[in-house]
Formats: sequence, structure tokens, C-alpha cells
Amino acid sequence: MQYTIDKSMVAAILTEWDRRYREAPGEFLNIAEHLLFSNPETYGEESAPYFLSLLEQLFPQVQS
Repeated sequence: MQYTIDKSMVAAILTEWDRRYREAPGEFLNIAEHLLFSNPETYGEESAPYFLSLLEQLFPQVQS
């Protein structure tokens, strides 16, 4: 699936990411640490689905 997003959308996604981390750091860190420590070289690739799920939740109109 391809998306067209702009800087303000990325900023909104990262703000939501941070909000969720602050509200439930233990839960968030369990997921992040698992991804990071399982293979730091693929952290970005393995985190991308979460980022895209936030994109789809915050901006459902971008789904093709």
C-alpha cells in the first residue's frame, strides 16, 4: 500500500506516538525493547507497521 503524506501528518503521528508512550510507558517499552533488542538494524523496518497504523487511525482518508 502506498501513502502520500506531508510533514504535518508525520508530526501528528509522532505526537500521537509520544502521547501513547507517556500514557503507558511500560507497555510501549516492552514492544519497543523487543523490536530494538531483537535486532537493532531492523528496528525501523519492524516499527514501520505501527507508524502506518497510526497514520491510518489519524488520517483514514490516506488509505488507498
